[in-house]
Amino acid sequence: GHPLPQRDGNSDKLWLDSLEVVRESMPKYLVMANHWSGKLEGDRERLAKAIAELKPFVEHIVLLNQPPILPKEVNRASFRAGLRPPFREPMDVQGKRRAANDYLLGFQSPGVSVVDIASYFETEDGDIRVTDERGQLLYQDATHLSGHGAERIRAVLKEAISLP
Repeated sequence: GHPLPQRDGNSDKLWLDSLEVVRESMPKYLVMANHWSGKLEGDRERLAKAIAELKPFVEHIVLLNQPPILPKEVNRASFRAGLRPPFREPMDVQGKRRAANDYLLGFQSPGVSVVDIASYFETEDGDIRVTDERGQLLYQDATHLSGHGAERIRAVLKEAISLP
């Protein structure tokens, strides 16, 4: 299902179930991470609707921006076969992702924070950081962080959820 509501009211079960959990638990913080460039394509207003529907039940929403997307040929099997960095995000994919990340910034407000995690996975030269300093993979697959990738952003996430 789609994790964001539809504007016409015909939202997927995933969104409806998620909203119900938030209504029941009324969390202080809600962290939202997503493949924003894909999920917002065609209807960016879905995120605005989601935030509006969530705000009555959450003190603070934290939006994590989208890290770079690995090229299709970069995966665990290719690493075992000897493929090594540097890796670059395809320009069209990068453009869509950066546009989605820029769009997220428009939601920054007293009840909504936007946290930049993308920069933790990009070098100054624009390459994608695929491994950490110990050689551990930072990605589970092309669009999902591994446990080591999540560890890389732990401090910035802890800071985001300790706002006054």
